[in-house]
Amino acid sequence: MAYKKQFLSIEEAKKQINGFQYALVYQLESVLLGSIDQMSDQIIWEECIEARFFSQEHELHIFEFNGEYRAVLVSDDGKQECESIVRCRKLEDRYRKLGWSELLVKEYIGFDEDGQAYTALTRLVGLQ
Repeated sequence: MAYKKQFLSIEEAKKQINGFQYALVYQLESVLLGSIDQMSDQIIWEECIEARFFSQEHELHIFEFNGEYRAVLVSDDGKQECESIVRCRKLEDRYRKLGWSELLVKEYIGFDEDGQAYTALTRLVGLQ
C-alpha cells in the first residue's frame, strides 16, 4: 500500500492536533467542523465520541473503543506510487453558512488477488 498507519497513545495524539489544518469532531451534544485554529478550544474531550484532524498530507483519527480512546495517524507513504481518488462530498447547509461547501476525501485503492479494485482506506484531506 502507498500509505502509512501509525498507532499513537491518546496523550501523544492530543499533542499533535495543532499540526493539522482542519478538524471534524463528533461530541455528545454537537458536531464541530472547520479550521483547527478556530475550534481547538471548543473540543470537550469528555464528550468526544470521534475526531478527525486532517490536512493534505495526513489525518489523525481519534475514536472511542470499548471505553477507551485510540488514535491512528495515516499519511501518504511518499516512497511508492499510489492508486487513489480524491472525491468531493457536499456538506449540509449549516456548514455552508460557515463558509465550507465540500469535504475532500481521499480513497486509497487496493487490489485483491483476482485483480479487483476496492477501497482499502479513506481519509479526510481538506475543506473548500
